[in-house]
Amino acid sequence: MRPLLIGIAGPPCAGKTTLCAALSKRDGEVTHISMESFYKDTEHMPFYRQYRNFDSPKSINFESLSYVLKQIVDGKKVTIPVYSKEEAKCVKEELVKPTKIILVEGFLLFSRKPIRQMFDARIYIDINSDTQAKRKSARNSGNDLNQEYYNKVLIPMAKKYVIPTKRYADYVLDGTHPQDILADEVAAIIAKYQ
Repeated sequence: MRPLLIGIAGPPCAGKTTLCAALSKRDGEVTHISMESFYKDTEHMPFYRQYRNFDSPKSINFESLSYVLKQIVDGKKVTIPVYSKEEAKCVKEELVKPTKIILVEGFLLFSRKPIRQMFDARIYIDINSDTQAKRKSARNSGNDLNQEYYNKVLIPMAKKYVIPTKRYADYVLDGTHPQDILADEVAAIIAKYQ
């Protein structure tokens, strides 16, 4: 039986990774794949202003992501890179086996037509800029450099590349909802396709 492929996109700090982790814990037949596993090594990333731009589509190896998704949809095991943000490179690989439901999440996930067309359902987690800023600030723990990157790179890139992809979603959910409610909403969507 072909796995159900669910794409979850939305701006950084919308709660995509946390949501997928929660759904994976609920059901042993769920596999979670992060688009961030397909970051290019730092030396291959473009610059924006004086920063390495982790938020540009040019920073993601979409060809590799597409290959992995095709293999999984065909019911095949496949290795995926494990990217370390601290080291800014792939540090190892892990074997992923197809399961009943494959959740794929990433802020740029719907930016490439061939990839977004692969999904049985496309879910966009929307979030207002105030909540996004609070979550990003909490993650940074007062790191001024990260806050500067957030303001000068992440926000402009999200406006240019992420927010416009909301129009490709089959479902738009409110990322400010409590995580368990959001997980219930996504589980209900998934159930429609099973």
